[in-house]
Amino acid sequence: MTDTAPDLTAARSADETFAILLPGTWAGIPMTDAAAIERRAKEIVKHQVPRDDQLARMRRVVRDEMIAGATKAAENGAVLFAVALEILPSVPFPAAVIAFEQGWPPAAPAAEDGETGRLARAFPDGTVLEGGSGYVLRRSELGTETVGETEFPELSLEYWFPTPAGDLLSLLVSVPMCQDAQLFTAFFDAVADSVRWREPAPAVAAAPTAESAAPADPTT
Repeated sequence: MTDTAPDLTAARSADETFAILLPGTWAGIPMTDAAAIERRAKEIVKHQVPRDDQLARMRRVVRDEMIAGATKAAENGAVLFAVALEILPSVPFPAAVIAFEQGWPPAAPAAEDGETGRLARAFPDGTVLEGGSGYVLRRSELGTETVGETEFPELSLEYWFPTPAGDLLSLLVSVPMCQDAQLFTAFFDAVADSVRWREPAPAVAAAPTAESAAPADPTT
């Protein structure tokens, strides 16, 4: 993702295993090293929060929280970390998407009932959906967050995808100050539906050696 993301952002995981469409304007934070995370977080906050002395404390808090969240995600092996900026021009949209690749839980061994049954055993409180790249399971929770003395609803979503490699991709979504859980659940269901697995790069044939390139000796 670039600093000036288009209205429909095509994001790829750090290991290039999948791509996802993120409607609106989003900013990605590289999951590479601490310096890159800090640099990108500062860029995002500088772009989003006006340079006003009265907002200096807010800028520091937002920056530090973003760095802490991205650093923790990177330490836990995240392959994608994206924060929403706007859903439409001049319409702020606070949300974050983090992706991890991991193995299946022991409670869900492979069985004859296929991926849907395996997903249901792994996450019995979830809902299995049919996505653009196969089946995906969604889990959701509507909690609360406290800002000052005010409580706001916060929507947390998890999407679990069986990968072509036989593992799981988890897409974790956080929507603070969510006023319409049903609407945003439908929105991120569509985002999950956009996940596409990327074909591995074709293997490059090794250059022939002098021995392999030489014609066979007919006398041997």
